[in-house]
Amino acid sequence: NVVSNNVTHGANGWGVYVNGSASSNRFFANRCYSNGVHGAIVSNGPAVRNVFVRNLLFRNGVSGIAVRGGSNLVFLNNVAYANGARGVSIDPAAKSNAFMNHILVSNGATGVSNGAFGTKWVNNIIWGHLGNYANTVALAVSNGNLAFNPLLVNLGAADFNIATAASVAVDAGTTNGWMSVDPTPI
Repeated sequence: NVVSNNVTHGANGWGVYVNGSASSNRFFANRCYSNGVHGAIVSNGPAVRNVFVRNLLFRNGVSGIAVRGGSNLVFLNNVAYANGARGVSIDPAAKSNAFMNHILVSNGATGVSNGAFGTKWVNNIIWGHLGNYANTVALAVSNGNLAFNPLLVNLGAADFNIATAASVAVDAGTTNGWMSVDPTPI
């Protein structure tokens, strides 16, 4: 299944809810904002091989992305901005997931709260939080992760394009061939 180009906002709970048993789905280019709890959540359960690509998750009550369970989930090129508490929150039940090429900016208390072993963090920009990292398991500013202002056009107006060639986001991400606009990279 492919869920793409949708706008979710104003829900009491979540913008995108992935049941813990859902597998092999693609969530591509969705815009989830002003939802009561999370922009997108993968609930507890054995979900595998779901892919989230180029989603915009902003001004949600708690987190842009919350991962409560699942394994081998892939998150690529997502933007999380001004969510109430965290840009990304990962519980210990989530195993062997990958987060690459994200821009996490000004998300309440932390950019990333990671309680899971085996989470791969590569080439993310995490900036402007009270603390960029919390509860992290072996996560640091390494593997191409940066803690600098990405210089986006106008965050207040939800324009998340890169404003200038001087941005640290320019040519900073992982550029594997399968990370294209194709919502079915696996």
